[in-house]
Amino acid sequence: MSSFTFTRILPLRNPTLWKGVALGVGMLVLLLVVAIPNLLRSRMAANSGSYRYFSARMSGGSGGAASENYAPDTVQADGPKVIYKAELDLVVASCAESQKKIEALAASESGFVESSTLEENSATIRLRVPSARFEAVRGKLRDLAISIRQDSVTAADVSKQYVDRESRLRNLRAEEQQFLEIMKKAHTVPDVLAATKELSQVRGEIESADTEFRHLKDQIDMSEIDVHLSTQTSSRVHWAPGASVKSAANDLLQSLANFVDFLIWLVINVPLLVLWAVTIFFLAAACWYVLRKAARIMRAMFGKKAIESPQASSKA
Repeated sequence: MSSFTFTRILPLRNPTLWKGVALGVGMLVLLLVVAIPNLLRSRMAANSGSYRYFSARMSGGSGGAASENYAPDTVQADGPKVIYKAELDLVVASCAESQKKIEALAASESGFVESSTLEENSATIRLRVPSARFEAVRGKLRDLAISIRQDSVTAADVSKQYVDRESRLRNLRAEEQQFLEIMKKAHTVPDVLAATKELSQVRGEIESADTEFRHLKDQIDMSEIDVHLSTQTSSRVHWAPGASVKSAANDLLQSLANFVDFLIWLVINVPLLVLWAVTIFFLAAACWYVLRKAARIMRAMFGKKAIESPQASSKA
């Protein structure tokens, strides 16, 4: 009676019941699939939003105003930011004199020599000059040459990089000020430690961003010019018979020394060479013995078959 009553209450054999169960399970799975990513995304946003958390906790209801003040600044470049580079290959009368003139030219144009290398018949100089005087200095360098082998100029527009780095630096400094205000309002040790940690991280990012921005600004303000100097080579033929004889004699002595060294090595290593010869001999003899035995066995096997086959044919 009880089983009948249970079946009437929960009809397990009714297909409509199982369809409803399957539909409910499907909806639950769909809900979990949609809800779990949103929960994870909210958790990540909460972890990355420590700044807003501290602002709301320290300043109460003024969190909205703080977030508005933290909005990224829109920075517009006052003009195109271009990095100029030039490379000159000049033929001059004297590399040393031209080097001195180039160093004096850089100093007179409010620039400086970044590197300089002087050799017997060539010199390489890298100088930095104000971008406003780039073309003027390049023209004066050309005037120092007897002839010009190469004169190339490259210009790279970095206006977008300049604006992005300047904007990032300003935003980081604004964030630093916000954390300083939070530290003034912090009264508990956990809040002070958390704000100090965030402030230290922001200041590290400020130092890195400031270094990158200053490097880019220096490249824009001070153009780079690479100058390679060389003198005209003489077409006269230089022949020195004494030097040739001396070189040939040195080569002969070196060859004789190498030959004597080889003889010494050969005499010292005679026992080793004999040992190698004996080893190779015994290995060759062993291989020959094995091959000979194998050949005899093969002849014996195939010879018997050849003898038995005619007898079998005669009996048939």
